[in-house]
Amino acid sequence: DEMMFRFFQQELQALSRLDQQGRLDLYFSDEASFHFNPQSMYGWQPPGQSYHLPSQRGNLLNILGFVKRDLTNTFYEYEQAMNAEMFELLLEDFIQKHKKDKPLVIVLDRAAFHYNERIRTRMKEWRNRQIYLQFLPAYSPELNIIEVVWKHCKHRWLSFKDWISPEQFKKKVRQILQNLGKEFHINFQIAF
Repeated sequence: DEMMFRFFQQELQALSRLDQQGRLDLYFSDEASFHFNPQSMYGWQPPGQSYHLPSQRGNLLNILGFVKRDLTNTFYEYEQAMNAEMFELLLEDFIQKHKKDKPLVIVLDRAAFHYNERIRTRMKEWRNRQIYLQFLPAYSPELNIIEVVWKHCKHRWLSFKDWISPEQFKKKVRQILQNLGKEFHINFQIAF
């Protein structure tokens, strides 16, 4: 829905301005799974040398992230598939760690575990604490800047050598996330 997309684009522009003015904290949130199967767009090797990375199942690293435009962030690792109970638990932990001196707005897609009865029931309580969940329209990941973070992690900052072992792979993903905004930078040039 083009009209709905444009409305949310303007809404996010307004929220971003308020965040830049220090009147609220605007975070973008989503989950990503990092698989041990290489996802590099291309690879390079010296002439005469071959590298082989066998395809593997498992060895996942699931991350729930909260990221601001200035790359201030909080990340949570989890093992099993995300569900409403786990999302609520991690979201509440993030909210508890947030400074209470200004409103908090969290931008989310409408994944079933984000927008379910359990979460909608808590939203009134959270609003009383000046915590607001802003749900994006369907099929609009380009409005959620954390999608850019995941793309950079998977296709720019991980290199071929990071898939040497599951341990090395997970270590590198954790290093990237821990150093986001310090060693790993993104200049968000998106429509809002």
